[in-house]
Amino acid sequence: MKYLKIPLLLIGVLFFAACSENEEPEDLSVNEEAVNDLDTLIATNEQLVGQLEKELTEREQLQERVQELEDENVSLKDDVLTYKQLTIELEENYEKERVLRRQLDEKSREFFQFMHERNHSELENMVADNITVNSESDTLELLEDNSISQTFHYLHLEPVIYIRQRTFSYNDDQSEFTTEYEFYTESEESFQFDGGIEIIFKEEEEWKVSSIRYVQ
Repeated sequence: MKYLKIPLLLIGVLFFAACSENEEPEDLSVNEEAVNDLDTLIATNEQLVGQLEKELTEREQLQERVQELEDENVSLKDDVLTYKQLTIELEENYEKERVLRRQLDEKSREFFQFMHERNHSELENMVADNITVNSESDTLELLEDNSISQTFHYLHLEPVIYIRQRTFSYNDDQSEFTTEYEFYTESEESFQFDGGIEIIFKEEEEWKVSSIRYVQ
């Protein structure tokens, strides 16, 4: 019986060894697949991380652009309000200048007429503090630094048949209105330009003539 046990044991050992040799390649194949799967997983994870970082960067850039657009929108709204305010102010100034031009045009023509009529008292009511009406010489004496700087003789409108306002300008900051007039007489064939006069009005309690002179 002992003689038979030895071969059987040897056969069993050889069979186990053979089985072990056959199983080793299968284990190596499984390990290689696991390593490949792990590498693929790592690569995929890195790709996802990179994509996430890219999306986060794009999101931050988009948020910055949205903020820029919001700031631009606020700035545009402010510009629109400023433009509207400027438009309102320009319209108000234009209307004020238009009304003032009409009023002072009437005053200018009255002033010319009062000089023609030698109406000294009315002239005194229309001139500013720097102008003295000299009823003896029929002149307007323009004062500068308490001395006479210019003398303007009263107008004679008898030959004049047409007076035209040539230019005007309004200085709101200095409360001054400057205007020029052209005077025409009649010749045998047509009208003849006879000269021009510049008048400056200064606003005191009311609009007064502060300067008058001949211009071309």
